[in-house]
Amino acid sequence: MKTRIITLAVLLSLQLLYCKAGSSVSNPQHITVHHPQQDYPFFNAYRMGRDVSVNWMFNNPILVVFFHVERSTDGVNFTPIVEITPTSNFFFRYRDKTVTQGTFYYRIVAYQHDGAVLYSRTDVIHIGRRC
Repeated sequence: MKTRIITLAVLLSLQLLYCKAGSSVSNPQHITVHHPQQDYPFFNAYRMGRDVSVNWMFNNPILVVFFHVERSTDGVNFTPIVEITPTSNFFFRYRDKTVTQGTFYYRIVAYQHDGAVLYSRTDVIHIGRRC
């Protein structure tokens, strides 16, 4: 019973996030949640000098309207920092040059033509004081 309530709460949260995103996806009433490794065979974020490099692969980019790279300081509340229109490539990259000192969580969200919203796993980056 407890697992069902938690699962329902997660799905409702994802639907709320989807509605708040105001996407132009064709069917806003439909939401599909997939396992991240199924759609994102590769995802990582790592420190690159003073910036953070976010890299990912997506299995079917032709199905995607756009990607959001999202960042969070608490691992719960994420904010889109860039919208990326997919190309015919399967590999994507974004360099976040706006980070400061602290802990940052990154994930990718794919908004598909059929209304599905697909989340990657989350990576965490710790950035100490800059010289």
